[in-house]
Amino acid sequence: MWNLCPLEVFKLLASIATPLVIVVFGFIINKTIQRQNAIAQRHSSWLTKWADDFYKAASAFNDSATSFLFLYLESEWKELGDKDKGGIAVDINEISPDLTRSLTLLQELNRGWYEMVKFFGFANDNGKDIRAAASDLLTEARSWHKNGAGDVISFEQKQITFNKNVKKVHAELLGLKDSK
Repeated sequence: MWNLCPLEVFKLLASIATPLVIVVFGFIINKTIQRQNAIAQRHSSWLTKWADDFYKAASAFNDSATSFLFLYLESEWKELGDKDKGGIAVDINEISPDLTRSLTLLQELNRGWYEMVKFFGFANDNGKDIRAAASDLLTEARSWHKNGAGDVISFEQKQITFNKNVKKVHAELLGLKDSK
């Protein structure tokens, strides 16, 4: 009954060993994939946390800039120029902002600047642009505080440029390509 030739024995052993080898390799591959997924998930969590923290800081900076602008626009202001072109200028003589509130908002902007600076180093591609855009907006606010007012359109454009750069840095921090 067990009188098999060596070739038959080899075939029998191969038919038994093949599924066992596949199970062992499958187990090893599965463990490797699980380990890599865990590493990727931890890395993704880190990216998401830092991107969310940056977004919160940038959003607070943007909100402070808007509050700062509207402090100066609470008083009466004139619309000069062609309405169709959206030309708005502020008459410095008609605005008398609350200096204490202005200083508080300026301090909020400075704090927002500091909160964002921590993240600029992680954005190798867009860090310099966001730094410049935030600096321009902060400089514009300081100028308004010093002069009592300023050009609304200029302020608005600097805020828009800042927000466009926030989008790019946020995408970069998440490891995504910006859709422009």
